[in-house]
Amino acid sequence: MHKEPSSSPENVSSDSENPLDDSSIDENYPSTGLADDHLHHTIAALETELDVAEEIKRDLENTKQKIDQLNQQIQTARNEAEEAQSELDTLQMEEARVRAELEVTRSERVRVEGAIRQIRPQIDQLKQEGIRAKEELQESHRQLQIAKNARDREKSELEKIKQALYATVALEAQIQAEIESSRLALEKDRLQTQEIQDRLKDGHKKLEAIRSKADQAHLELQGARVEEAKIKAELIASQEDKQQEPADQGKLEQDREDDAQDDGTEGSSLSLIKRIVHSDLDLIMKSPEIPSKLVKRVEIEGNLDDGVSASMDTVPNVAESEVVNQGKSIEREGGDIKALSQRLEHNKIYELADAGHEIDEISHVTNIAKGQIKLLLRMRDLKERA
Repeated sequence: MHKEPSSSPENVSSDSENPLDDSSIDENYPSTGLADDHLHHTIAALETELDVAEEIKRDLENTKQKIDQLNQQIQTARNEAEEAQSELDTLQMEEARVRAELEVTRSERVRVEGAIRQIRPQIDQLKQEGIRAKEELQESHRQLQIAKNARDREKSELEKIKQALYATVALEAQIQAEIESSRLALEKDRLQTQEIQDRLKDGHKKLEAIRSKADQAHLELQGARVEEAKIKAELIASQEDKQQEPADQGKLEQDREDDAQDDGTEGSSLSLIKRIVHSDLDLIMKSPEIPSKLVKRVEIEGNLDDGVSASMDTVPNVAESEVVNQGKSIEREGGDIKALSQRLEHNKIYELADAGHEIDEISHVTNIAKGQIKLLLRMRDLKERA
């Protein structure tokens, strides 16, 4: 295999020495092609063997690495085995020591149990004596507690009797003072009620004046409506005669101006009536002692139509009927005003007391004597207890 390639260069060199020899070239050409093919096969085989050798080399290196790892693991296992052996030896020594101590403990336990058996009767006797002493101590404590409770009950009863005596004396004096204060408060309420009734009478008089003014205003409005109807009739007649009498145009304009002046006069009269009625009603409303519900403000419309007349007609009747009815109701219930005011004051006092206010604050707010407030609160407490 290796000889044939070596012969091929010799042939090539001989060919180079005789380049013009065509016959020699033709004779050597087939042998050169066979040598090249053989050379290619040889090279391919060598490359294959080289690849196989490389693969074997890699396998050997991997095997070597695995062997090294196994050696390391073996060395580690040996070290661990040695450590385990040393620990095992230590545990064996500890086990021997514990066994020796256990034997000593067993012997000591046997000795102690024997001593306990010897002194157990004495222990039982001491336990029984302790139980008897504890029972005697509990009985003594119970008797002492009974005596203390009896003494405390006697003291509390004596204290209650003293407090009852003091409270009776103080309550008697307080009741006398509060009765006097209540009498003064009732007199004050009576005077206030009389003042309210006087103000109501004044309100009746003012309403009568308002009614008379409203009647007068009603009559004026009726007259204004009659004048307005006359003016409208004259306007209609003048419009019908306009084509026949064009010279009356100036007169018609003058009539219209007079009509406008009359309307202004009516409006001013109506506004004056409004001011008078409203001022009187405001005067009644501003009265501090007359409830606002006793007076009903009546609005007067300002348009000169049928609604004006109806509104003006209802002014005296509605206002008068409202106030008169309320006044009669109050007069009929004049005896109950005092009781109603007292109930309201009492309820207010109870609310302030329940809210936590002091007696002085309640007296300042309600303008009632302190003794009367205390009496009311005490009576309420007695009712609740009963």
